[in-house]
Amino acid sequence: MAGSEHGASNPVVRYTGHMDTLYESSKIPLLQALEKFQGVETASLHVPGHKAGRGLSSEFAKYAVPLARIDATELPGLDDLHDPHGVIKEAERLAAIAWGSDHAFFLINGSTVGNLVAIMSVVSAGDTVIVGRDAHQSVWHALELARANAVAVTPLHIGSLVAAIRPEDVVEAIQAHPEAVAVIITSPTYHGIVPDLITIVQLAHDNGMMVIVDEAHGAHLAFHPDLPDSAVSAKADLVVQSAHKMTAAFTQTALLHVCGEKVDMESLRHYLRVFQTSSPSYILLASIDAARAQLVSVGQALIEQTMSYLQGGKKRLDDSFPGLINGGFEGLVCDPFKWTVWSARWGVPGEELANAFMQSGVFIELYDNTHVLLVWSYANSKRDLERVIRVLDQVFCEKSRVAATANLSSWAQELPRYSSVLSWDLHTKIKEEAPFAELPGKRAARAITLYPPGIPLLLPGEEYTINMIQYIKKCVAYGLRVDGLANAEEGRAWFLVE
Repeated sequence: MAGSEHGASNPVVRYTGHMDTLYESSKIPLLQALEKFQGVETASLHVPGHKAGRGLSSEFAKYAVPLARIDATELPGLDDLHDPHGVIKEAERLAAIAWGSDHAFFLINGSTVGNLVAIMSVVSAGDTVIVGRDAHQSVWHALELARANAVAVTPLHIGSLVAAIRPEDVVEAIQAHPEAVAVIITSPTYHGIVPDLITIVQLAHDNGMMVIVDEAHGAHLAFHPDLPDSAVSAKADLVVQSAHKMTAAFTQTALLHVCGEKVDMESLRHYLRVFQTSSPSYILLASIDAARAQLVSVGQALIEQTMSYLQGGKKRLDDSFPGLINGGFEGLVCDPFKWTVWSARWGVPGEELANAFMQSGVFIELYDNTHVLLVWSYANSKRDLERVIRVLDQVFCEKSRVAATANLSSWAQELPRYSSVLSWDLHTKIKEEAPFAELPGKRAARAITLYPPGIPLLLPGEEYTINMIQYIKKCVAYGLRVDGLANAEEGRAWFLVE
């Protein structure tokens, strides 16, 4: 955390739920309990085997020793994640207050486990679920495990990426499938677009359906009034947030929020135990606790400082290269911490710009042939922004600042606007592999997923088209990771034998 660069000295608190004292909300009960335990224990005769860091290899110890001292287990005074009654329960209570939910659960297997738990606790075998086609692979995996029928709704596309689900999309799906038990939405999208959650939640609730929101990229939204509304404030029934993506927690941390009284809490707790390890990392748990305290005490100040940098930088770039940053997003609600840089519109393929960034020591989130995605957080400094602007000025000035006509084809264009119900019995059917050239007209036997962002290009049972195959080939040629292929180097994929 570059606190000195941000200069945030005065705590500014924005509460989204129940009012609480700054003193109580700034406490870090789990971390404080771990610190206290260090002063009590004189000999470790319990797991883990590194014994508070003393047994670590010298190569790893130079990085890990301070953290290893709090790599504890379920010992007296440290509570139990799967049956919390002490400091973990208190930390989760403070998290619910901070984000404005009725219950908050700490997760140490990422938003992936949050999606699994949320869906499995709501959806039973044979249930119909309405789900945005831009859902993360963990959502589809959960629906497969639940043996649910998934009604996939494809959002409209902007260039080579999908926009957010609209209320009219949900209305159409509800009218076609009034038997659906839940609506599953991704918000913000991977590129930062936020749908009209208040309307969507109301539509679902009016039709007796629950709402699950994968808000993996939105844990910061509740802590500044100028950011888009969180799914928690929209009163979605279950909201999954990654703590590590947009706040200052460690990788693999997340939260699961419950809003209202519709969720079966017994079922939820059961699946938390099923899908999470029985040996949770106290380092990760303390990381969530500390990030929450930071957000409550100085989060608004940190976010505001960084947003001001980004707004100024975007204006400078818009003056020289109109539409370069988030072009085509006009009229949409967007997270200002996500920059979609449409390089192809200015004659620069996405991979060329990505390479220019990496050669300058700037590592980005994602790229394809049309754009790169930059993910900022309140930990970024003004110096980081200037590095980015310097690269962009250099790359695009060399192109004489002439906007180009680029092929902004989207994989979303190859999908039906509104799909029939998908089924998960395909694993029992015969499948074979074939070269890309022989696949058009055949149905995919496995999900084919571009990672990042982890959104399937094709779901099992969907048809290969010529244009989709061309898109997959381009992704492979660019060196992007495409999961689910039989052999990426040889250009082969699995199909169903009808």
